[in-house]
Amino acid sequence: MGYNIHVLKKNVRIKKENFKDIAKEIWKVVSKQRLSWTDSDVLLRECSTANIEAIFEELMWPIANYDNCGNIINLEYDAPDKKLGDECIWMDAIAPFIESGSFIEILGEDGEMWRWVFNDGKMKEIYPKISWEP
Repeated sequence: MGYNIHVLKKNVRIKKENFKDIAKEIWKVVSKQRLSWTDSDVLLRECSTANIEAIFEELMWPIANYDNCGNIINLEYDAPDKKLGDECIWMDAIAPFIESGSFIEILGEDGEMWRWVFNDGKMKEIYPKISWEP
């Protein structure tokens, strides 16, 4: 089963200097539990070498672009059948290393919308307030 999602908008920025810390945090998470849609052995191996590209690829959020300094300037979403996995677990763990103001906007299969926003080293799930007022 699963819950299908579609990424509407995203703006995720991660500085190159944080790649090793992200690998350490993902390693800690995977050492404690298995993440949906991933191979734990692959993640642990790639985390041990801090292969950031392979880590995000295995998490089903491959790196979309880098800037001229090697910083990540966006992620894609490539999960099987576009199903939600354990993003909240690992994204929360690496939130201290994602630049404030970053976000990912999601539309769920049932029409629900939300954003994962990153500010001051924390990830928060927020929901829109829709108004039909003129």
